[in-house]
Amino acid sequence: MNLGALALLVFDERCTLPAGVPDVSGTPAQLLALLELACVHRLEHLLDAPDAVIVIVRVDCRHCAPVAPCAEIHITGWIERNADTEAVVHVHAQDSREQVCEGRIHVAIMRRSDVATAIDRKRHAQLRHELFAPRDA
Repeated sequence: MNLGALALLVFDERCTLPAGVPDVSGTPAQLLALLELACVHRLEHLLDAPDAVIVIVRVDCRHCAPVAPCAEIHITGWIERNADTEAVVHVHAQDSREQVCEGRIHVAIMRRSDVATAIDRKRHAQLRHELFAPRDA
């Protein structure tokens, strides 16, 4: 990963919340997905290795206001390097009236093969657990 570029990486983009989102009193889950997508999109071009992939490992967000379906969201943020393979993305999201969410998204750079191995191990562990799970009579 090109860590020298991280010190200067700030982003500012607009996107629209998808239609079909239920009108709820809190921030919809789709907003969190948009924030995660913005983080991954901004970091992808910094990956040096062809087998590298960005993995979101932790999300700390505070929802400040509800978001209407199809609202345009303004996402701003900056990226802080934690270690050679880790970073924290600080994000703010607002609609046309107010801030709706702020938080930190922790990311790790991993080899795609390591992620695939971890997923396979988990899948096999779940299958083994199902073999020994009690059956309903």
